[in-house]
Amino acid sequence: MEKGNGPFVGLRVGAPSCVRPVGTLENAVLLAGQVQDVELVFWDCPEGCNLPGPEEISGLRRLGEEAGLSYTVHLPSEARLGSASEAERLGALDQCLRWMDLCRPLEPFAWVLHLCGDERGRIPSRDGARWQDRCSRSLEALCAAAERPRDLCAETLDYDFAWAGELVEEHGLGVCLDVGHLVAGGWDVEASLKRWLDRTKVLHLHGVRRGEDHVSLSWLAPEVRRQVWSALDRDPRPRVGTLEVFTPEDLEDSLRVLAADRAPRGSRKGGEDLDFS
Repeated sequence: MEKGNGPFVGLRVGAPSCVRPVGTLENAVLLAGQVQDVELVFWDCPEGCNLPGPEEISGLRRLGEEAGLSYTVHLPSEARLGSASEAERLGALDQCLRWMDLCRPLEPFAWVLHLCGDERGRIPSRDGARWQDRCSRSLEALCAAAERPRDLCAETLDYDFAWAGELVEEHGLGVCLDVGHLVAGGWDVEASLKRWLDRTKVLHLHGVRRGEDHVSLSWLAPEVRRQVWSALDRDPRPRVGTLEVFTPEDLEDSLRVLAADRAPRGSRKGGEDLDFS
């Protein structure tokens, strides 16, 4: 994936594989005409499982080749790779490794990884050093399974990303900069871009509406969008920008906002004339 064919040099616009209430492959087929990357989102829990079988993986691979789609894979979002319970940590690690083995034939551009804290909030654990040590042990195994450690992208969550950032640098990981999470947590988006964009392979782009995130990009403040677009213009290396919303309406609206923001100056009909010079 050398160049993007989205609104920025090097960037491929993506969307999740669960925008519509149909299977993963059906979603990917419907998304193929709208985006250039599909974020594969799976679940495997007592309430249900949507992990694809070999035939669906083959179908996704064929679709990728025919439609020019790339894939990013979101590893289990609740996998507690830094858990104080060794049994829970090893179980989470095993689940991540199984999902990587399952999706390896798709040659994903990136594996998106949650380094979940022991608790929610601005710090990941009351014993941060031990949490980092346990995460580090899990990351050693995940890096060994990945083709390149930089393909494992630790996502910005609710806590101060400096805690995960130490692990990113120690293991040579990539970053998934979730702009909506930064806004929801009250973190400085521009400072985060300056600090982490050089390691960022994936951005998650979505709005925050009255405390609810993963809604249309129209709910992301124009000033924040301007900061992101300007940073991407300055650093146009290959990346995926996933519009991480989960309804067709939010996706269509997000694509409209993205197109309007990137339209040549003077060609916009209404709205703010943003300056990206």
